[in-house]
Amino acid sequence: MSSKQWDPETVFDLFGDETARGVLLLSQRPRSAEDLAEELDVSLPTVYRRTKQLTKFGLLAEHVRADENKNRYRVFETTLDRLSVALDEEGFHVDVDTTGQLDDRFRAFWTDLGGSGSGERAATGIADGEGLPNRS
Repeated sequence: MSSKQWDPETVFDLFGDETARGVLLLSQRPRSAEDLAEELDVSLPTVYRRTKQLTKFGLLAEHVRADENKNRYRVFETTLDRLSVALDEEGFHVDVDTTGQLDDRFRAFWTDLGGSGSGERAATGIADGEGLPNRS
């Protein structure tokens, strides 16, 4: 999970929108725009405008899927884990934690350790069981 500081006004505008909140809530599992429009009882263009906004800010991930006839369609899934707002004498402070940034940070960490970004095993020996106790 990665934390990112946001402009409070942007967050309040975005989360002040009932449809945007609904999209995030319903997209805890992948959902098509049509499903979201039906569940939220709003038009499809309204859903696409909100998904575009949420994707732009990194709060929603967009994936392409294929049905049984190999027709392609998009689904949306929230990346939002936590939103926190704090108030002090300097004003509001907003932190947004998302899951998508964790993948990027782990990939960078793994690459820095000498692993491959393409999913190949690192030459540490541990991946092959070397250095581990024998449990037989």
